[in-house]
Amino acid sequence: MPLRPARSPMPTMPTWSVRIHYSEPSYALVQGRTPELYGWTWTGEAPTAELAAKDACLSFRSLFVHSGVGWVRIISSVETWQVRPARPGIGAKS
Repeated sequence: MPLRPARSPMPTMPTWSVRIHYSEPSYALVQGRTPELYGWTWTGEAPTAELAAKDACLSFRSLFVHSGVGWVRIISSVETWQVRPARPGIGAKS
């Protein structure tokens, strides 16, 4: 018996992009410079903008802890914007 194609896609949460602005003051001090502002972007699914920002900050901190560099990174601001809205699944009510 042949497989039937799915009637409707699976539901998804909204997709967000989160831009984290940060500085590395200890690196700047060693280099004898004024601290620069850097940026890092995370994109992923989350139910709300607040949870997307929280997930992004956790990922950012995890990456810098495991980077092996040793420079302190200080987050100065976080921007969050929606890339794609949620998609309802089969039988979802609008």
